[in-house]
Amino acid sequence: MENIRKNFLAALALPLAAFAQEAVKPEAPADAAPGCNKPAVATECLEPAQPVEAVDAEVVFVLDTTGSMSGLIEGAKQKIWSIAGGIIQRTGGEVRIGLVPYRDRGDAYVTRLFPLTNNLDQVYADLQGFHAAGGGDLPESVNQALNEAVTKIQWSDTNSVMRTIFLVGDCPPHMDYQDDVKYPESCALAASRNIVINTVQCGGEPATQPIWREIARLTNGGYSQIGQSGNMRIVTTPYDVEIQRINIEISKTVLPYGTAAAQSSFYGLLKSNVSAPAPVAASRNAVKAKRMEAYAELDAPIMGQDLTAEPDKLKSIAEGDLPEELKGLSPEARQAKLDEVVAKRRELNAQLVELNRKREEFLREEATRAPAEAGASFDSEVLKSIDGQLLRLRSTKE
Repeated sequence: MENIRKNFLAALALPLAAFAQEAVKPEAPADAAPGCNKPAVATECLEPAQPVEAVDAEVVFVLDTTGSMSGLIEGAKQKIWSIAGGIIQRTGGEVRIGLVPYRDRGDAYVTRLFPLTNNLDQVYADLQGFHAAGGGDLPESVNQALNEAVTKIQWSDTNSVMRTIFLVGDCPPHMDYQDDVKYPESCALAASRNIVINTVQCGGEPATQPIWREIARLTNGGYSQIGQSGNMRIVTTPYDVEIQRINIEISKTVLPYGTAAAQSSFYGLLKSNVSAPAPVAASRNAVKAKRMEAYAELDAPIMGQDLTAEPDKLKSIAEGDLPEELKGLSPEARQAKLDEVVAKRRELNAQLVELNRKREEFLREEATRAPAEAGASFDSEVLKSIDGQLLRLRSTKE
């Protein structure tokens, strides 16, 4: 399924032009995240303090989706772009994210697997389908979820890639399921594959803490404890609504090509992301812009990412694979239409450049005003763990 998705999306246009405490964890400055110009509370850290060697990263979130986790899940839906942006800016390389939601036997599902992908639009769309339900008793199917994250996710086998699992939940594992692979075995296997497991405990269940700590210790990961709801702070800026409006206008200029199924799949993702709340859409805009490193690079790839580099690409696309707007036109008319769309996209991009700059300034100032007593949050703890792992990984190369 992932290969099909990749094949589809590889041939499609970018949907929009401009696109965030405890003993086990390595210590980090209290007021700032390493390699970042902003205090750790501001998870949309998109500016590295200094150039660093790029590191590709694979991050899988193993997430309890039972009823008690509703606050965390809803917060994660709004913060996934800022979390992804923080990881991207810290690593400087390609970032692939996977998801493993879990509940317990007798619920609607025990586990589900969403494979690693660098298509963050797909990750966001998948996460929107997560809803907290089920559970009811204390232990959950943590053992199965953790084992499947280690063994069924297609991790790369390259030593230079940073591989990370975040186990996020509030309840301990069932240790009475005889056919389960228990967590110590999964941890040993993860360690042998250089997969670090960081654990984030939501709430204060006493039975969870020692196991979460042990799982982190067994894989040289970090343990943190946060409030049940995740303590995620959604920062709204004066520029979010206008950024969202422009992104919607940009979405109208998209001309994907490929099979009918591929174009339909593409538009499904586009709709999911364009309809996001304004702060989320603005965060997505910032991440996408930084990921491409320059708005100028996003001016022309309307039909495919290689259109600018390969100007003759349009001529090689079969009539049946063209977008509806270009079908039945002469070659000259198609090129004229494409040029028109490119010009419109460039005009909208220019507006986004300035809005995004103002938004980042606002967030930077807001971070300095954030209350210190707010407590640890899911997004800040994820980025602190990434900082610690990157520090260790890079130090081994020196």
